[in-house]
Amino acid sequence: MVNFPDFCIRGIVKKSYIYEDTETVSAALFIPDSRTRVTRSDEGTETSINWDDNDKVLEFTLQTRDEKNQAVLAFPHGAIKLPRHVLDDVVNLPSTFQAITYERQEIDNNPYHGNIVFRAGIPQHTINMIANVLAAHSSRPYRSDT
Repeated sequence: MVNFPDFCIRGIVKKSYIYEDTETVSAALFIPDSRTRVTRSDEGTETSINWDDNDKVLEFTLQTRDEKNQAVLAFPHGAIKLPRHVLDDVVNLPSTFQAITYERQEIDNNPYHGNIVFRAGIPQHTINMIANVLAAHSSRPYRSDT
């Protein structure tokens, strides 16, 4: 059985995902990528995350290296942390029962990578409801020190 840390991290790819006046994030940050459906045997859709395994993962998420091995911002608009218990709550709520799951799925150069997986066939209004719940429980955006 996979042991998951207490938080996951989601990078912010678009400035429009942040409400600057309140330093909160939009539900759009958590809408799954429908293109991932074709790569999954369960036909679910994914929202990519990193698992907050240690105190280095947040900076790892925010930065990447260019071809000259210089640190560059991977997510120039920052990243948020989301408590794993919120994911567990969504899984168990009557209105969203088992609509999502989560996984660890390491990829090249990223041992922390995982996904929030939205079950195939759930209605868009349920996806939107879940995305709103996740956004509401997210931390304020973290920005890189570089």
